[in-house]
Amino acid sequence: MSRQPDEDKQYRILKSAIEVFGTLGLEGATMKDIADRAGVAPGTLYTYFTDKEALFVGAVDQVWDGFFEGVEAIFGEGRDPRELSARLIQYGMETLTQLHPLVRGMISAANRLDLMHQRLDALALVISKNFGGLRGTEFESMRIWIAGVLFIFASVPPEALGAEIGRLKTSLMAYLESA
Repeated sequence: MSRQPDEDKQYRILKSAIEVFGTLGLEGATMKDIADRAGVAPGTLYTYFTDKEALFVGAVDQVWDGFFEGVEAIFGEGRDPRELSARLIQYGMETLTQLHPLVRGMISAANRLDLMHQRLDALALVISKNFGGLRGTEFESMRIWIAGVLFIFASVPPEALGAEIGRLKTSLMAYLESA
């Protein structure tokens, strides 16, 4: 008799996978590491995911889904474009700070598995549609900005994170102010 999926357990597994992949990267992480962090038996992971790569994809999906929910909530607040810009930049930088180890540990694997391209396009589309008319908010410009921020962020060592976040926020806000 096969085990029935449990949403709470699956959430714990994904949350643990995000933490473990963030610390050890896709190659360094083991299913046992993730199971131990989630407080489940290693075999339980296979109830939800066929292998480590499928679990990695699930973890990346969960991170992006949560991020998009936050972006949509910000745009739903109906503030003026400059306030929305500030909130969006703040939210993005807070999210990236929280996920810094994950971004650093997984950026190359996410690209290899083509987990970023569609999401970057979707984010650029949402931003460009909501900020139409501001300089630099065309789809292609947004794609370049977002990819650049992610690349810069992924390359920053943890000890320089605070300073880099400050520089990125200042730069992005100055750019939008000049629009």
